[in-house]
Amino acid sequence: MNWSTEACEAPGVGNTQLCIQLAVDVQIPMCFGGLGDKALYIDTEGSFLVQRAVDLAQAAVDYYGLLAEDAQQQEALKELTVETIFSTVVLVRYHDYVELLAEMYLLADFLAQHPEVQLVVIDSIAFLFHHCFDDLSQRTRLRNSLAQQLIQMATNRNTRNVIFLVG
Repeated sequence: MNWSTEACEAPGVGNTQLCIQLAVDVQIPMCFGGLGDKALYIDTEGSFLVQRAVDLAQAAVDYYGLLAEDAQQQEALKELTVETIFSTVVLVRYHDYVELLAEMYLLADFLAQHPEVQLVVIDSIAFLFHHCFDDLSQRTRLRNSLAQQLIQMATNRNTRNVIFLVG
């Protein structure tokens, strides 16, 4: 399943929290119905709050601890800790649209070298472009080009790659 999703909501309604939750959830072991994979989290706003991420990771660990019924699930819980969750999220911070565009050219190679990364979160694409361009048409062209690159990357990969875009 190769797909991409874009979520556009007003600021303050939980976009970043949703992105962090997805970065945690992609790591849920397969024996619990999860993917057991890793995430690349690209933060453009500086809104990735470590304490919030720790809270979400701890909640996931606690929840699946309550669900564990068989030996396979009990064994998987040994590997599902807050520490292991954060050791498998690659967090990158970009400060301007040039850095983000450069990353898009390198992303396909990164994903090829790290096939365990099955979720790419970009929080947020719009933020960098809104502050750097007065020309609406140029800003729109660049954002559309970036979206096309991401869709093509998701479509061309032979894995269950999800590219999640926020705002």
